[in-house]
Amino acid sequence: MKFLKTSLMGFGLSALVLALMISAGVTPAQADVVWNYTITGTGITGTGTLTTGTSVSPGVLPIVSWTGNFADVSNGISGVVTDPFALPTGGTMVSPDGLYYFDNVLTPSAPSLLTTAGGGLFDVGGGVGAGGAEVNIASDGVGGYWLWETTSTATYLPGSGGGYPVTFDVTPANTTTPEPSSFLAGIGLLGVGWVGRRRFRRH
Repeated sequence: MKFLKTSLMGFGLSALVLALMISAGVTPAQADVVWNYTITGTGITGTGTLTTGTSVSPGVLPIVSWTGNFADVSNGISGVVTDPFALPTGGTMVSPDGLYYFDNVLTPSAPSLLTTAGGGLFDVGGGVGAGGAEVNIASDGVGGYWLWETTSTATYLPGSGGGYPVTFDVTPANTTTPEPSSFLAGIGLLGVGWVGRRRFRRH
């Protein structure tokens, strides 16, 4: 009877955890993924990390942050990369200076890592208002990438038409940030482990 009572108590704890997970709408755990990126072109270099969140559709990951350093020696641009333009639910928006469309999504399993319709957008050196720059990078639709820069709210470089031709590469940085569902799942495992300890004491 003591064994049965202990087992039922453990089962009750596990059932309670499962009920809490279901009531909270918990789905299989996903995690933010960190990627190392490089941007290279004539006089242009950029390195750092970008972080993607939960996919908004199959193979489409929202970029929730950019970090790193970027420089274009030809245009006197150099500084720390920041990203105040995250769109965690996807979609396309117009940049704060009104010159670019951007969607800030990564498509790692597609032929191009960025879209042609928007591409990624990030600030360099604090952005245009702080004397820095705004940078937009997008697929050119044929396997390469275009890059544009803004150093004032009136014009963008290199002007109308195609941007500066650059290469853009990403590799997983093997760093993840667990979401709350992972934590709840861990609680569930603790409940199961508690049953094991109560039943078997020690192995």
